[in-house]
Amino acid sequence: MVDLLRTAVTGLNAFRTALATTGHNVANVNTPSYSRQRVELGMMTPEKYSFGYLGTGVTTQSVTRAVDEFVLKQVRGHTSGVGQYDKLNDLTGQMSALLGDTDVGLTPDLEAFFGAMQDLADSPASIPARQVFLDEARTLTTRTHDINSALNSLRDSVDTGIRNAVTTINDLTTGIAKINRDIAQVADSAK
Repeated sequence: MVDLLRTAVTGLNAFRTALATTGHNVANVNTPSYSRQRVELGMMTPEKYSFGYLGTGVTTQSVTRAVDEFVLKQVRGHTSGVGQYDKLNDLTGQMSALLGDTDVGLTPDLEAFFGAMQDLADSPASIPARQVFLDEARTLTTRTHDINSALNSLRDSVDTGIRNAVTTINDLTTGIAKINRDIAQVADSAK
């Protein structure tokens, strides 16, 4: 037969947990980033009799946080996107400084090279024009080698960043797997 006192005690215990959770929520009402907790109650397994089932009380199934999953996913996605675009902006800024800067980029050397070429085309027999053209060609060649080295260094930096991120992710997943194994061992030993 169903124990009436035990059924009443399960209700008292469940609602004691609910009141404690409510007190916790009230205590943290002004805590930044706090999300309210909610107690989820469920029925205990009823006992079967020839005339039907009789309830045996209530149990606390879980304590959950009251958060909007859609908003949480949007915030995570936005935060990830902002980080991605910040990195992209940084890298394109470095490339722009290498290639497009009007003082130290490729543009001044190209203009000087084509200007010397035009001067040489205007007076092909001029030895000084030929020498200036060769000097500008060497300068342009040196500058393109410097830019190539800088771009290779930038690529290596990005590759290193990716390798470091993969290493960090692998370390974190290894740690999570270890924690999950420890939790499973504790759960098994508690049985």
